[in-house]
Amino acid sequence: MENDDVGSRLRHILRKYPTGVTVVTSILDGVACGGTMNSFCSVSLNPPLVAVFISKNSRTATGIMQSEKFAINILTSDQEKIATIFSTDGSSDKFQPETYWYGESGMPLLKETLAHIECDLFLSQDIADHSMFVGSVKGGDVDVEREPLVYYNRKFQSLK
Repeated sequence: MENDDVGSRLRHILRKYPTGVTVVTSILDGVACGGTMNSFCSVSLNPPLVAVFISKNSRTATGIMQSEKFAINILTSDQEKIATIFSTDGSSDKFQPETYWYGESGMPLLKETLAHIECDLFLSQDIADHSMFVGSVKGGDVDVEREPLVYYNRKFQSLK
């Protein structure tokens, strides 16, 4: 089977795999940066480690490499617009003053999310056209009253 065929088939398979939606944030040259990601997972609970996979040419990946810190903002079912805004890499006006604050780590945290996780960079590895960033979890919080935003079959969805 040709590589293009395998890639196309994998893309079709992954459309049927529901994932949570996050915005990964960091700092690049003193300015907040971030992007929508659904490639996020827990790596270990002891020590607490998580991983994100980000296009290696993105501002967010560059920010993580520069600052050696990042935050994961897990979006709620009401935050589809935020997911869309952060899905484009170039816009500098993603961060409106009323929509975020800086956490204890100095990383930008989006308001009204389901949860956030603040990390120090533990390990980075380039893999094909992406970079894997493993973060050592330094803090976080969750709002148990909110529901997650889910991406399934090329659409944002809710569990409601």
